Amino acid sequence: MSKESLKQGAGFAYSPPSGRKKLKIMGTGESLGGVFETVSIMGEGVAHGDVHAGGFKVMGACRVEGSADLREGRIQGELIVKGSLRAGEFKGLGQVTVHGGMSAGKLKLQGQLETGGSCEVDAAELSGGFRIGGLLSADRLDINLYAPGEAKEIGCGRIEVKRSRIMDLKRRFTASGPSVLKAELIEGDELRLSHTEAAVVRGNRVTIGPGCVIGRVEYTQTLEKSRGSHVGSEVRIG
Repeated sequence: MSKESLKQGAGFAYSPPSGRKKLKIMGTGESLGGVFETVSIMGEGVAHGDVHAGGFKVMGACRVEGSADLREGRIQGELIVKGSLRAGEFKGLGQVTVHGGMSAGKLKLQGQLETGGSCEVDAAELSGGFRIGGLLSADRLDINLYAPGEAKEIGCGRIEVKRSRIMDLKRRFTASGPSVLKAELIEGDELRLSHTEAAVVRGNRVTIGPGCVIGRVEYTQTLEKSRGSHVGSEVRIG
């Protein structure tokens, strides 16, 4: 698969249908879904259908039985979307579970992200752990692991993977395992990887840091390797 086919997050722009209604839930409440100017939930809320909103804020827990199309999303707590999630900008602290795919202009999440399909964004900062069911793509991708991270394939312009040492010490004694990024293929322009396990890494400028186990590295310009890493084979292309 080519780098161009992997990098599908570039240039994302989305504006959901505008509405005049405002949905506000304090405590526990339900909605049939619909088109809203703003959605505000403090407590527990359920939407029994698709949600289109300009502003979408949750402090607590929210479940959307359909898809969610948002101009701006803010989550503190837990969000479950049974369909797909699209957002111009999405920030979260806690747990986000999307049964379908996810796409966004800007994504910043501290906690756990799980998607059943691909996650395509322009720029993402992921602090914590994640499990992506398909492709994870971005122009710029910054990952700070303090839980396991997993995606089938990763395509990006620039990616940097780091690991939180303090949180990883705690994870050693839990069933979730060590804080390691796993993918079959990681491809991009500039790759700075640590604590990463991948079958193939392909890029222009590649840095393989400590804790990496890579089957094959293909690079066009530069390759740097840490002593605390293992690379099965390396090939310079072009």
